[in-house]
Parts: sequence; structure tokens; C-alpha cells
Amino acid sequence: MTMAVLAATILMSGGVAAFAQGQGQGQGPGAGLGMAQGQGPANRAARHEAMMKALDADGDGKVTLEEFLNAPRGNSKQSAETLKQRRTAHFKQLDRNGDGVLSLDELPSKRP
Repeated sequence: MTMAVLAATILMSGGVAAFAQGQGQGQGPGAGLGMAQGQGPANRAARHEAMMKALDADGDGKVTLEEFLNAPRGNSKQSAETLKQRRTAHFKQLDRNGDGVLSLDELPSKRP
């Protein structure tokens, strides 16, 4: 119910949860009703951009594995090692071109 794989990763690991809620009015079901906000394509792209900006510690427009691993942990009950393993596996899945960094164009544009 969130935005594609990156958001699912961050949600499962308990980090950057504010972005997963969807910000602003959405076009999807429940838009403006406090539920499922931000499900439309325009809002998905805006959320992807906001997440990339939040994760991109050095501001170069790309997210490295180190930046991805250092995302806030939130209230995750997973051990640090389990969280690292899950995030590393998800990073590799998202890094479609295998260059070791995530760029905005590598994020899924449609919900799975």
C-alpha cells in the first residue's frame, strides 16, 4: 500500500516512515480522507524524490549502499545485523544497472 519497493524496504526496516505515509493530496483511493493518500503517479514521483533527498547524505543525487544502510532505524525491532542484511539485499535488487548507487530513474514507477 506504499510506494514500490524502496518504500517497502524502508518501512520494513523502520526508517524514514514519514515518507511512506504519502504527503499531500493523492489521486488514488482515499485521497483526502486520511487513508491511502498519495497513491497517484505524480505523488509517487514526488515521494521518490523526497526519499532520495532524505537518504542522499552527500547531496550528489545518488544513494550509495552506505547511505542506504544509514537511513534512520525508526522503531524497528530487528537486530542491527538483520537490518543490514535486509537493506543490503534490497539495495542490490533496486540497483538495476549494478553501478553501486541508486538513482531516481532506478526506482519503480508503478506499484508492484
